[in-house]
Amino acid sequence: MAQSDTAIELGGGFLNVMGTMNGGNAQVGLRLNDRWTLVGEVNAAKGRDCRDCDQLFKDVSALAGVRANWRPRRQVTLFTQILVGGLHSEAEGYAWETTFANNRVVRGELPGRAARRRRHNHDDAPRRPSPADGHPAGYSRPE
Repeated sequence: MAQSDTAIELGGGFLNVMGTMNGGNAQVGLRLNDRWTLVGEVNAAKGRDCRDCDQLFKDVSALAGVRANWRPRRQVTLFTQILVGGLHSEAEGYAWETTFANNRVVRGELPGRAARRRRHNHDDAPRRPSPADGHPAGYSRPE
């Protein structure tokens, strides 16, 4: 965004993560003085984490922090900022890949919330005892 001398700075942009996730961000800054600015930022992106991944991610993050400005000339502002915040990520499952120095690749997957819910509803559902289990017909568990 262009330089200005206003007390509030607004910015926005396009996010592209490794060519597979796209989204946008918005940033607002409140200038305290020529040196310091309070910053808030929100990012949202949707897409695959890698080109060969099946999982579709929806990520939203919110960050806040401080920016230190240095203006060697009126037209140029150099800055560094420290932001902390949180990330909310949704996916059918999560995968990771790590490549070690010896070119050994380790991959792993974790089921997402929807996959865990499906597994819980089908695999862990309580069954009624039946004569096949050695219980007489009409048997019910004591409550």
